[in-house]
Amino acid sequence: MRAQVSKAKDASTAMLALSEDGHQLSTKMHDLATQTHSHGARVAEHVADLASQSRRIDAVSELIRDIANKTDLLAVNASVEGSRGGEAGRKFTKIAKQMQRIASAAIEAVEEMALVSDEIRQATAASVLASEEASKRAQATIDSANQGVLLSTQSVEQASAAVAAITALEGRSEDALFSPSD
Repeated sequence: MRAQVSKAKDASTAMLALSEDGHQLSTKMHDLATQTHSHGARVAEHVADLASQSRRIDAVSELIRDIANKTDLLAVNASVEGSRGGEAGRKFTKIAKQMQRIASAAIEAVEEMALVSDEIRQATAASVLASEEASKRAQATIDSANQGVLLSTQSVEQASAAVAAITALEGRSEDALFSPSD
């Protein structure tokens, strides 16, 4: 009987060690999931900042477009007035035409900026969705890890109780074996 009790105690002690290892692993998993969730929240903040900056770029682009359009109109008017000025107005007309080219180039650049800004906005929106999904999954992992920690804590407690009970049984069986009979 002593050998059986000893084997039961060894098995329970091994079970306790495994339970403690499982508890440590569950706790580590919970901590990592919490960190992942936290990092995901920071990514979402940075993506929101990018979206805000993109809107600012759009506002500046619109201002540049407006200035370029007004410059183009002014250059057209200056060219018309220069052509009325005869020989003296030719230089003025050349300058006005150069102003038109510059205004046209500015408008083209603003249109290109608008395309890039739109691509940034689309990528930002996709990043926001991906970040939200990652956050949901991280939260689900945290919830699962919490359950794992709870279950592993219960397992450690039960294994500890089993080891204690077997140790007490071992002590009683030794007492029964070695106590003098009446």
